[in-house]
Amino acid sequence: MRFMILGLLMLFAAPAHAGELSAVRTQAPQFSLQMLNGDTFDFSSTKGKVVVVSFWASWCKPCIQELGFLKKIQAKHPNKLAVLAIATDDPNTISKVRMVVKNKKLTMPILLDQDGTVMGLLNPRGSLPFSVYVDKKGQVASEHDGFASGDEANLEKVIAALLAEGSTAAKPQPAAAPAPKTPATK
Repeated sequence: MRFMILGLLMLFAAPAHAGELSAVRTQAPQFSLQMLNGDTFDFSSTKGKVVVVSFWASWCKPCIQELGFLKKIQAKHPNKLAVLAIATDDPNTISKVRMVVKNKKLTMPILLDQDGTVMGLLNPRGSLPFSVYVDKKGQVASEHDGFASGDEANLEKVIAALLAEGSTAAKPQPAAAPAPKTPATK
């Protein structure tokens, strides 16, 4: 009985994977990282937005594919979705990071986690690519490990569900009745 209860607790506390949102959410850690352009980025600046934190490396082909997808999805929701691309390359390969950003025309903030501090907080296994989906309240709602063709549809569903959370969309109004026809006058 004790093992069954423990198993159920682990099931409910387990992070969600692509296509599903976690029912039990934990607050995402606050962090600041240097950006590729030298500025400092503070996670608190994303407050109120859905955030995708994508861990990647310049040598990782699936990472670069995922970044291309995330660039497109961010363009669809520029004011409601923040995509943070956290490069895990070491200082010796920053020129390769710059090359990927230039070649792929990436527009999202490119953050540098050269010592692995933020990766240790959000991606302790060190998987690449690895994305964390954070809701508008700053809570981790889902995670996705890897990236392969076909993942786009599930990830779009996760993002759409997070964007829809808490919105108070107006109820559709019934269509107006057509205006009565008047006889044509000659």
